[in-house]
This record gives sequence, structure tokens and C-alpha cells, in this order.
Amino acid sequence: MKFLNAFVWAVTFMVCCSELVAVDPVISEFLASNSSGLEDEDGDSSDWIEIWNVSGGEGNLEGYHLTDDPEDLTKWTFGEAPFNNDGYVVVFASGKDRNGPRDELHANFKLNSSEGGYLALVEPDGITVASEYKNYSKQFEDISYGSGYGDAEEVKFLKSGDNAKWIVPGGPIEGWTGTLFDDSSWATGKTGIGYDRSDKYIPHIGEGGDLLDSMRGVNASAYIRVPFTINDLSGISNLILSMKWEDGFIAYLNGTEIKSMSAPANPQWNSEATLNRSNEDDAITYFDYPVSGPLVEGRNVLAIHGLNASRTSSDFLISPEITAKRTDLNSPKNGFFLLPSPGILNGKLIDGLVRDTKFSANRGFYDSPFDLEISTETEGAKIRYTLDGSEPSESKGILYNGPININDTTIIRAIAYKDNFTPTNVDTQTYLFPEKVAVQTNNPAGYPSSWAGVRADYGMDDDPVDFRRAAGDASYSMSAAKTAIADSLKSITTISIVTDKDNLFDRIKGIYPNPGGRGSQWERPVSVEIINGDGGDDYQTNAGIRIMGFTSRNLSTTTKLNMRLLFKREYGDSKMEYPLLGPDGPDEFNTIALRGNIRDAWVTEYQGFGSALYIGDEWSKRSQKAMGQPAVRGTFAHVYLNGMYWGLYNPTERPDDDFAETHLGGERTEYDVVKFCCPDRSIAGSIRIWDQLLSAARSGLTSHASYQRVQGKNPDGSLNPQFPVLLDVDNLIDYSINGYYHAQVDWPGNYYVIRDRVEGRTKGFQFFTWDNDIALGAANPNNGNKV
Repeated sequence: MKFLNAFVWAVTFMVCCSELVAVDPVISEFLASNSSGLEDEDGDSSDWIEIWNVSGGEGNLEGYHLTDDPEDLTKWTFGEAPFNNDGYVVVFASGKDRNGPRDELHANFKLNSSEGGYLALVEPDGITVASEYKNYSKQFEDISYGSGYGDAEEVKFLKSGDNAKWIVPGGPIEGWTGTLFDDSSWATGKTGIGYDRSDKYIPHIGEGGDLLDSMRGVNASAYIRVPFTINDLSGISNLILSMKWEDGFIAYLNGTEIKSMSAPANPQWNSEATLNRSNEDDAITYFDYPVSGPLVEGRNVLAIHGLNASRTSSDFLISPEITAKRTDLNSPKNGFFLLPSPGILNGKLIDGLVRDTKFSANRGFYDSPFDLEISTETEGAKIRYTLDGSEPSESKGILYNGPININDTTIIRAIAYKDNFTPTNVDTQTYLFPEKVAVQTNNPAGYPSSWAGVRADYGMDDDPVDFRRAAGDASYSMSAAKTAIADSLKSITTISIVTDKDNLFDRIKGIYPNPGGRGSQWERPVSVEIINGDGGDDYQTNAGIRIMGFTSRNLSTTTKLNMRLLFKREYGDSKMEYPLLGPDGPDEFNTIALRGNIRDAWVTEYQGFGSALYIGDEWSKRSQKAMGQPAVRGTFAHVYLNGMYWGLYNPTERPDDDFAETHLGGERTEYDVVKFCCPDRSIAGSIRIWDQLLSAARSGLTSHASYQRVQGKNPDGSLNPQFPVLLDVDNLIDYSINGYYHAQVDWPGNYYVIRDRVEGRTKGFQFFTWDNDIALGAANPNNGNKV
């Protein structure tokens, strides 16, 4: 009995050990600050941990543990967790604690992104640490950390001209895709395998691989088996099947299907391809297909069911290759990955991130020259900068080697970099000298003299009479006028927009010479700085910029174009987080409209010089707000393009679905938004309910019942949950009073309507005044309404 127990124990030990040999897991990568990367099944950007089976074999992590606490090595335990075909398991560090056999894996803790964190994988005994990161470095948003092994090299397991076995089947053949199948009776040839009645495919067919006599007129299918050997699976990843093929195929690796093209859903021994691949140049070109398959150490078999379009087709070709990446695992090194890669081979390892550039002087207004120093805390890093608005890089820009003298309005953009470190983002600083801005030239160096055939306008008015009047007093001396203008430039918020000048003024790609361009294809990347002359907080972010408007896009009408800023993740921050519209406005924006109010400004003063009001549109919006209705907020700001003064603008919100979410509540996806004018269109949600309201209005609202119905009410005025609320009548009344009073020339032709689709909460469509820059009689006292 004692002998039997010892025997059973020995067998059990050998079985367990044989399973453990295949499992050599390490934590190969983790992301401790996931903002916009891999999402879990709940749609959350949870942190994650990647575990790699270095041995490359099959295996399971059941019984292993993960922990972020060296005093609690069994903090979270794996249930059944097999490695994928590439040898990886990914666990979300979300705190959600899920490890059931059908669950997406979630640890019961979240990762620490601060310096000095701990993370470990512990063997099932709860004592032995299989892999750990002690006191790891500070982690950065969307940048992962882990083990890197240098650049992986490409290896080719199977190439054109390798030995193969083939047969044109005369009936079903069981198990022919597996590694143990006996193919000794099949014909021998070298890949590729196929035939051609002309000469096109002949150079791509190997010795013994011509099937013309065996296949044409007999069967549209051929079976091909290509063996290859792998002695060591460690470090293997990124398997690629490369194929020349016509007209279709199904590929199997060691009996498992890995790829098919133009193949029927249930292939038989005599199946045909579902499509005829008529482009013969494509057929003799290798196409790469990333695959995931059960590689084994030793003998592997790639089995291919080749498919022709018909058994009488004039040609046929199957020529496979298999490549992969092999990583040298002998010298692992920890570091950061700029491109996280959960579940696949880690990318390029970097030693760290270069610390941000620091400027010795803050952006803002200056009246005397100074020396500017740029620095970074990263030892050994270099700095490059530009002065023309373009973005510097590791190979572009002026190499910084000492203080820069700033004695005029200057836009400077800088980057710091170091070998094998991620460089900084581009920092942008604008230094404004208002007294020099006041006499800005019309011929800036390097800028075009015309925009789409219209004379460019960069400079301040150089007529002495107009200059003094613009300064506020026709009796001013030129010196006093210059000082007055310089002071006024500091009196309100400044917005400095900086970008490569070609983005603005290039004849082909510039948005200014092509003002009719619409949509994202006519959006250009810019830096946006908010500068306050009153000592308030300054701000910088990146954005996209477009031209906006309808008639105001015409350069012949005005050279002061309306613009729109769009804040997106592709440029940097997904929102502008700055209270641009004051303490009563929102703290963040997806977009800002920069209205030039060109029909109410110096460029089109209908009643002569000095008659522009500048405030017509903003007055209309603020009046709507003062009437107790939701309304678009705006302000005024001086705008600069690449350091050149561009004029007084009216930054405003745009009444879209983001605006509705901010001011009306709920989610942006719960709103219908319709824009009227130029052209009328739905910009969010659906136009269906608006059309329903429009139909009701056109049918007439003369009866009490129809009037109540559009408000979702019964004839007696009680709410009826069966009736959709279509219209906020009080809002429409106030909107109409406002419009009749300001008497915008084309009112009510340009406006927005917004409706909350959540029944029980919605007030119906609400009207938002927009684009009223020819209001109040265009400053004509004989036409305008009297206050």
C-alpha cells in the first residue's frame, strides 16, 4: 500500500511538473494611467496588465496571483485563464474583481501611477514571486511600462521553394490538415503549387508543383501540406501568413484554420472558390495576413485547401510563406512603451520621457527687450526651437545653445529630446510688444501678398487721420495715438493662434486662400494661447482651426474671416479647459466660434467711418439670456495669427449638442439640433421631430386643441404622455420679441433649434438666436429701433 501511494504521488508529481514546464509567465507590460486606450467590456478605459508565457507553449494561469502589495501576495487569484495563441493573457486592473470561467478578467485592485509602485505575479503556492516590478517609475497617461528586449528580428519559417506534398482529391480525406496525417502517398513538389496554360504563373510554380494534368478538368480543389520545423518557440510573436493565390484558399496550421479567402462556408473535397480573382498581377503578389495559430516546437504543418473558380479554369496558384518576429529574451530591460500593445509583442522600448521645456519668461505683453532662456530638467537633452510658427522636431528648428534676445513681437515653439527617450510635446509661447503691434507692417517677411487674387491685409491702417480716429481722438498726436492703441490691446483677453504659415496661407493647402473649404479636410492644427493683460491666468492648448460662415467666407467682401477652433484628442486635450466666457460661463469647450462680426465692424461700416457698433450680435444673445431663456454666451477678444494682430473678435459658444449637454442637462446624444441657413441641416440627432412640428404648424395652429397638442397637452391644458412635446411656446415668444426688436436684416433666417428627446423632461424645441451682425438698423439711426 505504501508502494502504491508512492507511485501515485510520483505520477502526480510528473504530470504537474510537465504542465508547469510549459508555463513560464512574466508581467511583460502594464498601463497604470489608461485614458484613451484599450476599453473593457463595460466601455471603461481601465488600467491593464499583460502577462506573457515566455516559453511560447500552451498553458494556463489558473491558481496564480496578482498583487500590488508586497505584504499581500495572494491579493487576487486567477481562475481558468489560458494563454492566447500568441502566449498572452490581459487582465484589467479595474477593481471590479471578475475571474469566472466566462468573465473578462478584472483584478480587485487598480494600479498606482505614482513613483514607487509595486506589481507582482505570484505562483500558485502564494509565496514564490514569478515576476515583479519594485518601486517602479512614475507612470504617464497612455504610456505603458514593462520589459523590453530590443528590436525583434524577422524570422522565416516557410519560404517559396520549400518541399510540399499535394493531391487532387477524388473524394473526402479525413484528418488531412493535422500534423500526424500520413501523406507519404501524395505527390511531392516545391512551392508554389499550381498551373497555367499561358506563361504568367509558370515562374511562380516550383519543381514538381505543376498540377495542369492532374487538376484541370478534374477538380477545382487541391490539398497541399507544407511541413516546417521550429526548434525554439521562446520569443516568437507576430505570425504572418504571406500568400500568392488564385482563386481562393483555406489555410490550416497544425489542424486549426487560420485564414481563408474566397472560400465557401462549408468546404468539401471538390469545392470551388466563391469568387474569380481576375487580376493576375494580384495573384502573383504576396499578400500578408496576420494570423494566430498553435505553433509547436518541432514539426509543424501548414495545410492549404486550394480553390479554383471552376475545374476548367485556365490557371491556379497557391504559394505560401510564413514569417514571424523573434525577440532575444536573454537581456530583458524595463522601460516605457510610447505605443501600448496589450496582448501582442511589445514595441520599441524607451528609457523615459524628456521633462517638459521651461521658459524663463511667461507668455504675455512686454514693452522692453529681454533675454529668454529655455531649459529642461532631463540631463543630456537637447532643445530645438522655431520662430516662424512651424513645429520643431529632433531634426528641424534652431538648436538652442544660449539665451535668445526678444526685442519685438515673437512666437517661439520649442521641443526637448534625447536619444531613446520620448521627446516633449511642442511648447508655444507668444511675446507681444503692443507699441510695435500698433504700427504693424502690411508686408511681413515670408507671407504672400495676395490671397486667392485678393490683396492681402496684414497691417494696421497707416493713414494718419484714420489712425488717430481709430485710437479714439482725432486730435491725438501720432505718438499718443500709438500709445492709446497699445493700451487698448491689453485691455481685454488676447487669443494667440500659432501654426505653420502654410496651414494658413499656402495657395493649395492654406485655409485663408481657400475659404470655401469645409469639413475636417480643411481643418489645420494650431496652438491656442489665452493671454490676459490684467494679470489673470494664462492658458495654452492645441486645436484644429477652420474657416466658418457663409457669405462671410468671401474674401472680396472681407479679409477678416470668421474662424472656428475645435478641441480634439488628436491635437492634445479633448476640450479647452478654461473659463473663456467668464465666471458665469462653462469651464470647458469642445469648440469656440471666432466671429469677426464682419457686417458690424470697420471692414463694412455702412454709415461711414466709426459707425460700426461691433456689439449687435452679442447684444442679441445677451438679451435672450436676460429674458430668462437659454442662450449662447460670448465675449470679446483681440486675436493674433502667428503674432500678427488680426482684429477684434467675438468668441462664442456654438449651440450644438455639446452646448445642450452643458447648459440643458443630460447627455449630448439625447438632443436633436437643427441649423437654419447656409444650408439648413441637422447637425445632431434627427430632423424627424422638427419635421413633425413643421407639419403641424403648416396645418395650422388656429384651434385650441392643435395649439395645446404641439406642447404635449390635451385641449384642457393637462399633459398627455402620449403626445410628444414639440415646442417650447414661451421660448418662441421671447425669441420672436428679441428678433423683432434687434431687426437683423435677414432675421429669422439664421438660427438654431434644439430639442431634448427625453420625454417627461423635454420642453420641446427651443430657439437660439445666431448671426445678428446687421442688427439695430446697421447703425442707421433712421432704421434702428429706439431703446
